[in-house]
Amino acid sequence: MISVKGFTTISIKDIMNPVTSPAIKKFFVANESGDITDIYYAQATASGGEKCLRQRLAYATVSGIDVIQKEAWENATWSGSTWDIL
Repeated sequence: MISVKGFTTISIKDIMNPVTSPAIKKFFVANESGDITDIYYAQATASGGEKCLRQRLAYATVSGIDVIQKEAWENATWSGSTWDIL
């Protein structure tokens, strides 16, 4: 079973489930091409200092199109603002 320092596979699946979307807040970071490189997930009620998940995406260009090459999950910390991550 995968565990990202306390987050089980089930927790990650729950976060990614659109049904639970109102209970989760997200923050997106894009590169200069507009491709999403980082997505932060936290409970909607998370305040500063609470742990959250960071999904990292790396891209490769295939026939002129950016496609996801790698995906990783990491622990992160929510800063307390709706839009800011530490």
